[in-house]
Amino acid sequence: MDPEKSEDNSPESIAAMIDELKMDLCQACLNGKDSFNLFRASPRLFSPAKRVILKHEDHPLRKLLSHGALGELEAAQAIWQKDPFLLRCYGTVYHPNCTYAEDKAPVAIPVSQNPGRYKYVDCTFWQILLMNEEFEEAAEVGKHMSDDEMIKQFLEIFPDKKIKKYQWNLAKAVKLLRKVLAAIIEDKVIRAANLDLMNEQTRQALHALYDYVKPKPEHQIGLVFDAKIYVEALKLYGENMYMFAKWHHYSFWSIRVEEWLAACFGTGYLRPHAQGIQKNFPRSGCVLADHSSYFAFRRPAKSLPGAHFFVDLDGSLNRALRSFPGPLPGLTLRAVYKDYIKQKQAQGKALRSELKMKTPHLFKR
Repeated sequence: MDPEKSEDNSPESIAAMIDELKMDLCQACLNGKDSFNLFRASPRLFSPAKRVILKHEDHPLRKLLSHGALGELEAAQAIWQKDPFLLRCYGTVYHPNCTYAEDKAPVAIPVSQNPGRYKYVDCTFWQILLMNEEFEEAAEVGKHMSDDEMIKQFLEIFPDKKIKKYQWNLAKAVKLLRKVLAAIIEDKVIRAANLDLMNEQTRQALHALYDYVKPKPEHQIGLVFDAKIYVEALKLYGENMYMFAKWHHYSFWSIRVEEWLAACFGTGYLRPHAQGIQKNFPRSGCVLADHSSYFAFRRPAKSLPGAHFFVDLDGSLNRALRSFPGPLPGLTLRAVYKDYIKQKQAQGKALRSELKMKTPHLFKR
């Protein structure tokens, strides 16, 4: 058989070969920055190689989305200010929830110890800000975007034009939370020295709550989290703390319930929570008072929020009782977070109203 005659010279085959060449060029011959510049110059021509381009460690969009997903707003600003074109680009970003030790393979952190972070699929940096209720930052970034671009991106993640968490029922979550509380009150196995110890009723109630609240495999629309469930946990603690028979129960609730829920916060809440909700917190990221990272995948295996400690109001790590003064700490702390939720809602409403003024016909019911 003549090899030349056996070659497939159909248009489809030739197109596939050209796409393969583009992939090889972007993967093996160019770094992230250069391959992205090539894509920007000819987005339609190099769209088949988009996923390969995004895999480069030094890809500017990859870095921007990563900083956005972790609430590292200062580092993100340094990138998008140099190249506002990135604000129009879509990508996928995820930080696996694992512990990392030198010369050892990563070890996955069980959801029962920490929920991990969200996987944003085909999202822009601005959309990630909105999903995390970073509304003030989104308003500033929006000054570098066209009105049409902002409205398009907004409606892509809030298709019914309302800023909310989708596929979520707060009443159901509260019901699951109450079952956890009832189980803890009756649990005689719980010990603060080892919070993995609990009876089967508590374990089942806790895992039912975790399964409903934990981050979904992929996130594309709506808010990542409803902070009101955390406030409900604080409320239940304040109203029922004196029903706990032992101090072990206080520690268990504060860490395995309240802090586990807090670990699900969008960065608009997690940054102030980690740094101390009553402080003037910087835009550098989700760091604690000791300047260590809040994120489980950046912490030692024996020091995870939601498994080993909770964050007190001053950003310090705690394993026992909250240091906040007052006869009912849970209720007092609840008031602080309720006020902060109102601030966030007002910021989101202002941003949505501004977009609505620009295109009122798109926001008609």
